[in-house]
Amino acid sequence: MRRKQHRKTYQLCAQAQKALQSALAESESELLKTCYVEVVLPAPGPKKLLVLLHSFELDLSEYHDALLNALAEEKSPLRTAIAAEICRKKAPDICFELAAFYQGK
Repeated sequence: MRRKQHRKTYQLCAQAQKALQSALAESESELLKTCYVEVVLPAPGPKKLLVLLHSFELDLSEYHDALLNALAEEKSPLRTAIAAEICRKKAPDICFELAAFYQGK
């Protein structure tokens, strides 16, 4: 049973990654359009996903706060994109981190 749970969790992560990548590409924020989803991981806590982002175009150390603020402003539409992609009653909560600064918390 446990193996099936892990498979479903990682299947959810893959679906969320696909949905988020499309949503970022269609975002009205020019900052978010420069980002891509490097990976989506299960986050500690129930029904929560950690999204690691990267950008080829921006110096992440310079734009770190601006990107996280833009992501916070777009969190609801991004969760809606995930909900549209997956077949569950509730979309998982999402938290964002820039991949270059992720320390495996």
